Amino acid sequence: MPDALALTTAHHSINGGAALEQAVLDFRGTRRALAAHLGLSERTLYRRLKALGLA
Repeated sequence: MPDALALTTAHHSINGGAALEQAVLDFRGTRRALAAHLGLSERTLYRRLKALGLA
């Protein structure tokens, strides 16, 4: 079973909280746009951010 916070898309590979946190810090735009950029639904992005204490 993959890590609960692991994400692999055609454009990005986010493994664990540190990489997602960095993506949040570096991204200039809304969370909706960030979710689309990462290939996630807004809800999934929110769940992952909440799990990391970033939401």
